[in-house]
Amino acid sequence: MGRSLDASTIALDAAQTLQNYGGLRLPVFHSLTTLELDGKRGLQSKLLPNLLECSPNLRTLGFEALGDYAYYDTDHSQVWYPPEHVPTCLLVTLEKIDMGIFRGLQCELKVVEYFLTNAKVLKIMHIWFDHYQMRVGQSESEYKCEVFRKLLEIPRGSTSCKVLVS
Repeated sequence: MGRSLDASTIALDAAQTLQNYGGLRLPVFHSLTTLELDGKRGLQSKLLPNLLECSPNLRTLGFEALGDYAYYDTDHSQVWYPPEHVPTCLLVTLEKIDMGIFRGLQCELKVVEYFLTNAKVLKIMHIWFDHYQMRVGQSESEYKCEVFRKLLEIPRGSTSCKVLVS
């Protein structure tokens, strides 16, 4: 039987410590319905998938800066490792995702693709776009159009999902 913890909020530093200490698995957070991740905490890439797997009733997920949850690979490119299995919350309860400071980086698009494809009851994904990563010689509108096109091409797991970009 899995461990259970009754908490509506958790300290992410504590979750990171639990995960790092001797390979301990995180407890199940049955009461956790809202999870907001602060990019300043420097979460490791594997904590996010573990938190998703341990939060079966999660309804709202927020990121301060999406790229902060990517892992820097050996060639210094950012990659994200999704959970091995689609977490229950994505299949049954997750309705809203807020993504702050989205730059349109490849690793960020992979995370967005994972959520849009696998979240079966997602109603809204709100993305706050930051054009910081524009290429030299590319206008802001050209860059936004390129990123928006990529977002539109991502298949949706939820037919009622709306993607808002601000």
